[in-house]
Amino acid sequence: MTTIDHPFARALLPLNAEQISATALTYADRLGELYGVSVTLLFVLELAGHSAGAGFADETPEQSENRINALVNQKVRPLLQSAEIERLIIRQGKAADEIIAVADELDVDIVLMGSRGKTGLQHMIMGSVTEKVVHLINRPVLTIPVRE
Repeated sequence: MTTIDHPFARALLPLNAEQISATALTYADRLGELYGVSVTLLFVLELAGHSAGAGFADETPEQSENRINALVNQKVRPLLQSAEIERLIIRQGKAADEIIAVADELDVDIVLMGSRGKTGLQHMIMGSVTEKVVHLINRPVLTIPVRE
């Protein structure tokens, strides 16, 4: 398929290592197929040492990197057949802050983010990373409803 002109060529796709969204990956892949968009994958580890699951077992930075690389190879790459993965970035910090910082550092054209649509008490307690990014960033954000 031939690509057509559009206002973006480089996308940032933040992913949650605990809940990889096939829906968001499908949208990113389709943008790669239709428009030749390349994707930078971003994983933000929010806890020092990061949680490896129940019990909050600490990981070294090397263990986190190995786990995320395996996750990308097993679950992400198979769903990104048409979109070039430009790079993989792993950061530590608050997710919304890191997403905005990386988007600005790389000067990406668009940020692709899944949104699970939490409401009420669940939203008040946990907040929404996507909502924070949408309100604070100075570039387009494509929010993708995730119902997985």
